[in-house]
Amino acid sequence: MNFRRITPLVVSSLAAILAGCRDEAAPLDPAECTVELEGACWTYLGLEGKRVSALAETPWGLFAGTERQGIYRWDARTGRWGRRGLQHLTRAHISALSYVPTTPPRLLAAIGPSGDVAGSDTEAAVYASENGGRSWKPWDGGLDAEARLRGNDAWAFSLAADPGDPERLYLGVGGGVLRSEDGGRTWRYVEGNEDRMGGGIHAIVVSPARDGTVWAGGAGALFNALLLHTRDWGETWKVFFPRLGSDDIVFSLLPDPGNLNRLWAGMGGGVRRSDTGGATGTWKTVLVTRHPSYVTDLHRIGEAIYAVAEEEEWITPEQPIYPLGLYRSADGERWDTLSVPPQIRGAWGSTVDSRGGLLIGTSSGVWRVQP
Repeated sequence: MNFRRITPLVVSSLAAILAGCRDEAAPLDPAECTVELEGACWTYLGLEGKRVSALAETPWGLFAGTERQGIYRWDARTGRWGRRGLQHLTRAHISALSYVPTTPPRLLAAIGPSGDVAGSDTEAAVYASENGGRSWKPWDGGLDAEARLRGNDAWAFSLAADPGDPERLYLGVGGGVLRSEDGGRTWRYVEGNEDRMGGGIHAIVVSPARDGTVWAGGAGALFNALLLHTRDWGETWKVFFPRLGSDDIVFSLLPDPGNLNRLWAGMGGGVRRSDTGGATGTWKTVLVTRHPSYVTDLHRIGEAIYAVAEEEEWITPEQPIYPLGLYRSADGERWDTLSVPPQIRGAWGSTVDSRGGLLIGTSSGVWRVQP
């Protein structure tokens, strides 16, 4: 199973549209509920048979990145998905999608390792589109080309943009964190280096306070859960360990906008919280999922926090299934288990749309739930 990455940054602004988006799509307007559960409306949006690994809502429409099956755009006016992009992106694992309102605005796609590495014949760890996904170009500043000279590939696990400066981007890779100050044209390591081995940085969050605080989470060389924290935009970092003495990975992070020392981390089997900025030894388990799981994403919708998990359940000793787990908390301390359509399998990537709905990429397409 592939490692996951943090939820992509979603930015939809009129200023970005005026800056050069010429292929605008109507806002996402899902059809009627496919199923209603406990007052929540679940709508299946399609992409049957596609493993959807990343989602991003943009002024060009909703985009879905998949595992070795390309990038698609949902057109709400027609209610259909259309494939967008380079042919060889259909043989890559899209680990993250991020729309940034630069001039011109861009949709960035991070390329991560897939189960079939031989089929991932991409030329870059990041690609960019400036025309609604019709065409794409390498956008990693030569990172992958340099790695290939050493006999390696450069894989990207996560992407994040500074909400106060869209030209400042952060990229999570196997060896640490890279930063770009020019919208992704060039990148440099601000934590780690190309020779360092590790499980990858799967989650990056830039503080909404725009105070220089950035968190990055993933796994170290021994696949121990790892948290990196900076207060100067990435020039210096502190290293913390949310869980000592066991193999684990930080898959997702969520800071408290009202208390920048409080941080939730989605990990194997549940959610942990720190009230001291992530310092080792200060983490508390606040959610244990029903089954063994990866908590792939954490989101805030209104005053509530949602945890999205891919769980593992065994029908027989030889037959596992991977149901979606969805949890909600009003205070980040006590959590409710939400009912989920039983046919949903997996939880690869998710985001919150402009109408407050939760979009979830699964092993067989995209679902939307309106809590």
